[in-house]
Amino acid sequence: MPHTVKVTTKPSGSDRSWIEAGSFEVDEFGQKKWVRRSHPTQDRRLKVERADSGYASQMIDWMIVIPDNYPLTIAKITYDRRHPKQIDVLWTPSSSEQNLDREGKIKRAFELAQGNEELIELLKELLST
Repeated sequence: MPHTVKVTTKPSGSDRSWIEAGSFEVDEFGQKKWVRRSHPTQDRRLKVERADSGYASQMIDWMIVIPDNYPLTIAKITYDRRHPKQIDVLWTPSSSEQNLDREGKIKRAFELAQGNEELIELLKELLST
């Protein structure tokens, strides 16, 4: 079942904010760093709707529909002079799906395809080769 995230950003001025898709990685010094992979509006796996907020069009309301198997974290990045970069995690993939081995991923694919015989047959055909 897809997940839905709703967030409001402010694209310009003080306290500006935006959304990014990425992941946290540990660098050679052991510090956790945010690494941007893409912008959600450019990722074809996500369904993104945006609308100007009623507040003098200075805010943007976002609704992002995220599929179950989406591998990246969705975050709101806020930047201003007092707090150079604040990262608010909006959605993160479940750790159980990230750490599955090949057999676990195959089992999960069949669970998601349950009730769709055509898709199950296609999965069987693809996995037999």
